[in-house]
This record gives sequence, C-alpha cells and structure tokens, in this order.
Amino acid sequence: MTDEPFWDELGIAWQALTLPAGMPLERMKAHCRRESRQVRLAIWLAGVGGTALAILGAFTVWQGWRLAALNFGVRGLAVLIVAAILWLMVGTLWPVRGGDARSLSDFADLGLARAKRSRRAVVLGLAGCAAAALLGTVGWALRSAADHPPAMSPLIDLAVLALLAVIVEALRRHFLREEARFAYLRRTLGER
Repeated sequence: MTDEPFWDELGIAWQALTLPAGMPLERMKAHCRRESRQVRLAIWLAGVGGTALAILGAFTVWQGWRLAALNFGVRGLAVLIVAAILWLMVGTLWPVRGGDARSLSDFADLGLARAKRSRRAVVLGLAGCAAAALLGTVGWALRSAADHPPAMSPLIDLAVLALLAVIVEALRRHFLREEARFAYLRRTLGER
C-alpha cells in the first residue's frame, strides 16, 4: 500500500493497493477457464438430455397415436416441448462456451455476455417446468376422464416440478446479480 491517500469528493481517503504483477489477471483467467468448463458441461448435458427427450417424446406420441390414447399424445407433446427448450438452451449458451479474455475489459465483456445468456437459458428452464406441469396435468385429466386414472398421483410430479422451479428461480436470481456486477464493471471501465 502506498502512504499517499486519495481523497474523493465525499472526503473519503482511498489508498492504492499494490499487488504482485499479474496476480489478479491470473486469478481471473483461472475463473474464466472454470466457467468455460461449466458452460461446456451445461451445453453437453442439455444436448444429450434434449436428444434423449426428443426420442422419448416421439415414441410417446407415436404410442399415443397407435393406441388412440390422447393422454399419451399430450404427455409426449410435453416431453417434445421440454426437449426443444433444452436445445434452445444449447443455442443460447453456444456463443459463450469458450472465451479468450486477455484484459479486464475482455473479462467484463465475456462475464456480462455469459451472465445474460445463462439467465436466458434459466428462463427457458422455467418455461420447461411450466410446460411439463401444464401438459402433464392435462394428460392426467384426460386419462382420469377415460376411467383409467393413473396409479400415481399427479401431485408428486407437480411437487418435483415445483422444487425444480424453485432451484431454477434461484439460479435466475444469481445470474441477474452476476449480470448487474459485470454491467457495473463495464460502466466503471468506461466502455459502451
């Protein structure tokens, strides 16, 4: 630390902190690499999950058509919608999967882009929970109306979806805070 304080307009004394050269940048690069791995893992999981759900949804719709069971068709449609949402998540996160940031400004830009796109992907996750809950309930109602109620209550499915929605909402708030942090950093750096 230097002994010379800087007085701001509020009369608060600030002092410059001298850190070893390159230390904060190396820490930021390590954080960026970790975050890149997490984004790539999320893309891979969403891609594999979306593909598996698309196959399952197509099979369920085909079974519903073949057996003339409307409830199967509705639930298969729900699975296909969730699969499409997972693939939309892949498309949303794809542009920020890597990142070669060399300066603080680059880190701010990459962090802001990742926070925005991650928040959009999480909002898509909330839409997927809502679609699954709505169409799953419609499928249950159609099956019950056909005098063949399912053995398992739809409340269990809805409770699981509600728990997932709470987790997804917590993630959305986290990415909203991250977005605000990086937007502030970019404004502080005087860019855009």
